[in-house]
Amino acid sequence: MSAPSVSRDNIENGSIRTRIGAPAVGRDQGFTLIELVVVIVILGILAAVAIGKMDFKDTFNQKGARDKAVGALQFARKAAVAQRRNICVCFGTKAGAICTAGNRVTLTIDTRVPESGAGFCDGTSEQPMQLPSVDASCGGATNAVCAPTGVAFGPSSPTLVFDAQGGVPSTVTSTVTGQSAITVEAGTGYVH
Repeated sequence: MSAPSVSRDNIENGSIRTRIGAPAVGRDQGFTLIELVVVIVILGILAAVAIGKMDFKDTFNQKGARDKAVGALQFARKAAVAQRRNICVCFGTKAGAICTAGNRVTLTIDTRVPESGAGFCDGTSEQPMQLPSVDASCGGATNAVCAPTGVAFGPSSPTLVFDAQGGVPSTVTSTVTGQSAITVEAGTGYVH
């Protein structure tokens, strides 16, 4: 077998190969600029449609409602210690001494001093406690934090009372739609 002769015809039609074995003449491997642009445009359209289908609003509303409720509870605890009074917290709507579950956390001050006996936060000697920043979604109430539509608080006990030392008699857990529970620890009143 003899080596092929090198001629102009053999080089032009690609029959002569290099030592590595690659064709001497042919199309380079890779993508053209037009192909890359078309793929990027298609991926952009798919991403825009996919992100549009995701709804982050509910998660943000739930997290915000939980954070506002925790802040109100921490404020109530600190106010109880500072004023040496009982601070009543109602998860929901309060009519007299009765709390019904709902999307609000309401704070009131029992005007009796702690040494005056039992029966605190029974609706007979309470006045609204103004929060440092008013929640406009509560319809003008200055003593309440309201959750947006679709978010509700679900406490294990509808009424919570911080005593003059900032403690509570038993642990209270409040659930918030789609978020981790809010816990107020027995004795210390620590809110987390």
